[in-house]
Amino acid sequence: SLLLSSLVLSTALQTTARRPKPSRPAGTGASKAGPSGSVSASAGEMSSSEPSTPAQTPLGAPIIPTPGGLLSPSAPPPPLPSKEEESLRGQVKDLEEKLETLRMKRTEDKVKLKELEKHKIQLEQLQEWKNKMQEQQNDLTKQLKEAKKEAKEAQEAKEHYMEEMADTADAIEMATLDKEMAEERAESLQQEVESLKEKLDELTMDLEILKHEIEEKGSDGAASSYHVKQLEEQNGRLKEALVRMRDLSVSEKQEHVKLQKQTERKSTELDTLRTQREKLQEEMKLAERTIDELKEQVDGALGAEEMVETLTERNLDLEEKVRELRETVIDLEAINEMNDELQENARETELELREMLDLGGGRVREAEKRVEAAQETVADYQQTIKKYRELTAHLQEVNRELTSQQEATAEQQQQPPAEMFDFKIKFAETKAYAKAIEMELRKMEVGQANRQVSLLTSFMPDSFLRHGGDHDCILVLLLIPRLIFKAELISKQAQEKFDLNDNCVERSGMRGAAGEQLSFAAGLVYSLSLLQATLHQYEQALNQCSVEVYQKIGTLYPEMCVHERSLDFLIDLLHKDQLDETVHVAPLTKAIKYYQHLYSIHLAEQTEDCTMHLADHIRFTQSALDCMCVEVGRLRAFLHTGQEKTDLAVLLKDLETSCSDIRQFCKKIRRRMPGTDVPGIPAALTFLQQVTNQHSPSYISVFFPPPGVI
Repeated sequence: SLLLSSLVLSTALQTTARRPKPSRPAGTGASKAGPSGSVSASAGEMSSSEPSTPAQTPLGAPIIPTPGGLLSPSAPPPPLPSKEEESLRGQVKDLEEKLETLRMKRTEDKVKLKELEKHKIQLEQLQEWKNKMQEQQNDLTKQLKEAKKEAKEAQEAKEHYMEEMADTADAIEMATLDKEMAEERAESLQQEVESLKEKLDELTMDLEILKHEIEEKGSDGAASSYHVKQLEEQNGRLKEALVRMRDLSVSEKQEHVKLQKQTERKSTELDTLRTQREKLQEEMKLAERTIDELKEQVDGALGAEEMVETLTERNLDLEEKVRELRETVIDLEAINEMNDELQENARETELELREMLDLGGGRVREAEKRVEAAQETVADYQQTIKKYRELTAHLQEVNRELTSQQEATAEQQQQPPAEMFDFKIKFAETKAYAKAIEMELRKMEVGQANRQVSLLTSFMPDSFLRHGGDHDCILVLLLIPRLIFKAELISKQAQEKFDLNDNCVERSGMRGAAGEQLSFAAGLVYSLSLLQATLHQYEQALNQCSVEVYQKIGTLYPEMCVHERSLDFLIDLLHKDQLDETVHVAPLTKAIKYYQHLYSIHLAEQTEDCTMHLADHIRFTQSALDCMCVEVGRLRAFLHTGQEKTDLAVLLKDLETSCSDIRQFCKKIRRRMPGTDVPGIPAALTFLQQVTNQHSPSYISVFFPPPGVI
């Protein structure tokens, strides 16, 4: 073994001597280079370190250990390290120094990468700001053009307004002159009218005086006719002058009114023009302000262009830095790939360990399930053992009694009997006499009870015996237990008559009449169990319902008692031993439908006994399973040899296993029902208060299928 280890060491040293080795000064120079070296220097270090890495493998070559018992005490000591080993160790130190420098550079590169990301973000922000400034500048130029256009239009409107104002001023001056001339003319005409009125007054006075003189003195004493004619002519001329003066005054008044209207119209136009002038002046001021603001914005935009130029220069500098940092990132990615490979190997090992953990957890769960199943079987075995012990104790007591009786009879036989007679015949006769006497006593008791009922009813008022009265309500209370007893009697007798048990499917002749009889018996037992479950609901509801509901059910007694005939018919057939598969059970199905429908209408809101409800459900579920098992056995009997692997055979087998599983579940539920606490079995279940108070109609529909399923 020592020779083998020396040979391995010599071959490793030869392989290292054949490969190219970097010199120590180059490594030390690279290690002394600071972290401020360029990316090309780091790449050169990486390339120089690549050929030196295989030199580490000979140092890690395995050396086979030698047991101490095989070496002789005179074995030579191990050889001292050679020069090549020292050089390799020096190379390892150089590589470690290079690795440290690379780590320092990578930390600096991380800082530079962070700065690069910051510069990128700043560059993007500046670019966005530049675009926004350009958009704002374009908007401002558009607004400036629009403002100049509006200012020009305002100036033109102002000039047009000034021209219109000059025209209106001239028109106003002409109107004022016309008004003054009209006023002067009106004054002169008014003076003429007044003078003419004075003359008219004088002439009228003269005329009156002349008329008065003519009346007093006559025509002789009056003036001559010539003078009168002259006065009349003057009077006519004065009248004409007066009419002319009146026409002139009317025309002057009309002209005066027209001039007033024109002056008012001109004054209103003047007011509107003044308001327009004020508005235009305000708009002109606003336009001048906007022009000043736009000029300021244009000056700011020119400053922004200078800023954009400086930012572009900085952007170019940053792009150069980005190129340098990308080169460093490439180097870092190479190192990162190595790290990823190591992480992948670690993940693979982690996944393998997790798979092993999952397999172990699955095995643990399977073991727990087996333990639970074993506990349940142990509980079943304990229960059966307890029953067996009780039975053995009972049989032992019976055995003791029989032995004591046998000893007593043996002692009596040893004594000489006074009279010889047949004890068996005597015992049978005494038993028959006792049974006959008991039957007579029962008949007498029944007659007495009927007589008592008839006497009691004779003392009752007419309202008690009328239709739907209290008498019918009492008969309903007696009807429900009677129907339950009859259904139980028919079910037991049918099971005994047709030998309906778990092994009935294995009989021969399932293809013929025997199979039909079993199918009929199983269906009859299922229908009777369903009827009993419904009647148990009636019994519980009638014991707790209100008086109004009880009286309402009492009115339905004639309809309810009609369906008792279906059970009486089956009992009559049992008496005559004529109950077979040819009997129609349609009346029984009709009775079940009737009672279920009546319960859903009148008694659906009444509270129920949950334990009784669950027991009935388990009972008719087991009856339904018996029906399925019988039908599966009949179908299997029709299969020929060699058809055990067909789809139908597999389906029948699956149905049989499902029925057996459901039957086991029913047994477990029956064992854990409330009121069935047994040591060694898990504690019995208890119903919630909400469930025990009242069942909902949906719960009833789940537990009791519709009659059409029968």
